[in-house]
Amino acid sequence: MNPDISRSSFQKEKHYARVILQQGRPLLDADFNEQAEILLNSSRQLAEDIFGDWRAIGSNAGNLMKVDKATAFDFKIGAGHF
Repeated sequence: MNPDISRSSFQKEKHYARVILQQGRPLLDADFNEQAEILLNSSRQLAEDIFGDWRAIGSNAGNLMKVDKATAFDFKIGAGHF
């Protein structure tokens, strides 16, 4: 089932910060959808700026690290990638 929306007007490359509603003009679903996309994009960009462009995908992402119980200063790194 396809959604019934008037248009998708969000353009990431324009770096818009908000949608301004004008007096006397009808409110469209596209205005609210674009504002939601702006907020979602800015929150994703903020998270990427804070945490960097790295992410673990899947349940087996990362290396297995084990501490040797005999000596607390020795550890082993298993196979994997991040």
